[in-house]
Amino acid sequence: MAKLPPRIRSALGLLGHIHTGVWIFQGLGLASMIPASVALFQKYFRSQIDWWLIGLLFCISFIFFGVSRFLNKRIGNRSVPPMKPRLAVEGTATETPPRPVDLRGEILELYFHEQNSILGVSECVTVIMRMRIVNHGPTEATITHCDLQVCLGQERLSGSLLNRRPDSWAIRRRDDKILSVAYVETAIAPLLGADDIYPKGIPRSGFMLFEVYSLQNIEFPNAHFVLSLKDSLGGVHCIERKPMFYRKTGELVVH
Repeated sequence: MAKLPPRIRSALGLLGHIHTGVWIFQGLGLASMIPASVALFQKYFRSQIDWWLIGLLFCISFIFFGVSRFLNKRIGNRSVPPMKPRLAVEGTATETPPRPVDLRGEILELYFHEQNSILGVSECVTVIMRMRIVNHGPTEATITHCDLQVCLGQERLSGSLLNRRPDSWAIRRRDDKILSVAYVETAIAPLLGADDIYPKGIPRSGFMLFEVYSLQNIEFPNAHFVLSLKDSLGGVHCIERKPMFYRKTGELVVH
């Protein structure tokens, strides 16, 4: 076997070192070991290598390089199949079932009566509400608990339900049927509260009285009123009267 010329051997040695560095930094797996082994073989045994063996090894290394690049591109460009949308199915499956008891209503009129209590320290305001309540649900139920929240800005007051009304109280309204100025007084009746039966679709109208206590002398005719009703099946229903302009239809009269 003929030995390689010195210049060719030095050029091949330099090329082998460059080739080794490229393959190490590329990190192409098993194919990167081929040029590294060629470089080491050239460094220590290059005096025994023939021309055709060097060319064959370099051809094999470039073939592996091309195959690895091709496979990397194919694997990198392979997209993951998109997941099928399940929002519609989940939304249909988690729809809220209709409520068996659905109490709705409105606060038609509001009247207030102020009086001092607890040795004149606390201010007690009686809130008289004329209500209309309808059960829109399919199940008949009764009201077991009522709670009133009076909200005005950051302040909140709670009211407790009264089970009776003073006999001397009445609502005075103007009688529109008479041409002259005339008024008529009506009793605060009937009272709505616990043990009232609410069948489906039949409205009930009446009054609810609440006592609201405060340590200050305050007025809240145009506050935000939230009436909470709890039915016999455990459901809670809210009726609100928001601050706005309301027509004055009457006044509270205490005889």
